[in-house]
Amino acid sequence: MAVVRYEDGRLKPIKHVVYLDPGNVIDEELVKEQVMGGTAIGISLALYEAYRYDEDGNLLTLSFGDYGLPTVMDIPEIEVHLVPSPSPPVTPMGVKGIGEVPVGVAAAAVTSAVEDILRRRVGKVRIDKVPIDPALLTQSI
Repeated sequence: MAVVRYEDGRLKPIKHVVYLDPGNVIDEELVKEQVMGGTAIGISLALYEAYRYDEDGNLLTLSFGDYGLPTVMDIPEIEVHLVPSPSPPVTPMGVKGIGEVPVGVAAAAVTSAVEDILRRRVGKVRIDKVPIDPALLTQSI
């Protein structure tokens, strides 16, 4: 679940809640930290990170500053809940891998939260690319 506000012409993520089944957890803190990192990347992809090009196709994103990486102030509180269920007996100790699962899920949750903002203001709107341009909200209001 993602909570996003639109204020002062920008989208501001407020809170992100993640539930994940990692199988039998060996190191709970490590799993939570990995989930928080993947979630932060997903939020960043949805709201900040972008390659930009001019009308001739020349890359304008020449540094990390141009790319739009968020700072720690741009990432909201991330609440992680682990709901372990053992993997079938084919894995040692019933563990599962989590990899980068949170990245795509977090980006989708943020996108859905912004669609909810737009739905309350102007009716049904579908966002089909990220990062979400805050101008979309300005134009829609």
